[in-house]
Amino acid sequence: GSVEAVKPQLSSSVGAKVYKAGETGKDTVRITAGVPGTTVPVSAVVFGPLQEVPSAVAAQAPKDTPVFDTVTKQVTLDSKGEASVEFTASKPFKAGAYVWQEATAAAGIMEAATSTYGRTAETSIVPNIEVATQVSNQAATVGQELSDAAEVKGLIKLDGVKYVLSGAAYGPVAPIDGKCTGVDWTNAPIAAQIEQRELTENSTLSGLGKFTSKAAGCYTYGESVAIFVNDKLVNQVDHPLGLATQTSLVSAPQGGDDNEGGGDAIDSGEPFALTAGSLIVPGSIVAGGLFLLLGAGVATARVATRK
Repeated sequence: GSVEAVKPQLSSSVGAKVYKAGETGKDTVRITAGVPGTTVPVSAVVFGPLQEVPSAVAAQAPKDTPVFDTVTKQVTLDSKGEASVEFTASKPFKAGAYVWQEATAAAGIMEAATSTYGRTAETSIVPNIEVATQVSNQAATVGQELSDAAEVKGLIKLDGVKYVLSGAAYGPVAPIDGKCTGVDWTNAPIAAQIEQRELTENSTLSGLGKFTSKAAGCYTYGESVAIFVNDKLVNQVDHPLGLATQTSLVSAPQGGDDNEGGGDAIDSGEPFALTAGSLIVPGSIVAGGLFLLLGAGVATARVATRK
């Protein structure tokens, strides 16, 4: 009589939901319901980099979806007709979203099989988060209110991934020759905290860290965007302190005796000077500073030169 064909089943999951640029993505494929002892080529195609993750699961990737890499391995199924194999991309990821899709070739009575395209379990992202800021007043007087505005770009939405903005205003620190250029912010006191807020999309935020200056000197803002996967901190992007656009020279009122902040205002520079933060591993040194995990929140990293 005829021999009935066997249709194997494929399941898989990526090594991580979030990668840093320069890292190589991984994917683990599990084959079940195959023919025991069969050796078969298994291929994993990586689509990307995409601007956003697929909106729906499909049998195949849409036409013209860019292919980033294809990795193929010979796999021998065990006595149960099963196997598990890990694939590693042959080149590092860049910014964007990546989707894996796997396939096995036909072998004897075992039919070919292909996984679906666009599942969350098969999707990884490499956010390229950029933070640009602009202080409300770069040359203020004691008693005036200061706040910061921030533009955050490069977020990529993916189920289970959350972005949280936090930060602080620092100062006062004594100016150098009447300016805030080159000021050492290492031990600057915190003048105001920026309330943590979750970001669900690229955003422009204003009124951050609002406070009224009580003493003359230099003040600056620093923001961080923390990336969580299932409420676990995996990466953080820090916007460094002291950039001209986020720094204010606060002077004593005319005729006052607290004239520490006297002198010329800092150069305004270009508004919203864009800085791409570096993704870091939690618990590591951030340009000489440390950041702490506070439950599901993050203490602001102070990015300054430690002496």
